[in-house]
Amino acid sequence: VSAVCISPCERYVATSSWDWTIRLWSTRDGEHLWTFENDHTGWATHLLFSLDGRFLASGDHEGRVRI
Repeated sequence: VSAVCISPCERYVATSSWDWTIRLWSTRDGEHLWTFENDHTGWATHLLFSLDGRFLASGDHEGRVRI
């Protein structure tokens, strides 16, 4: 795991890994909810939910940001 972020409502956790995936998990039961297509050229090193929790931004080691 290269980055972790908890949503503002605390119901979700987003993780990124060295296999270039970004995944969304339930904090309630740990269930895997979604795998996002990683548009980066490498793994994401930063994750951040928007304040309303509707969007997830990811940043990579080359400074690129995707929403």
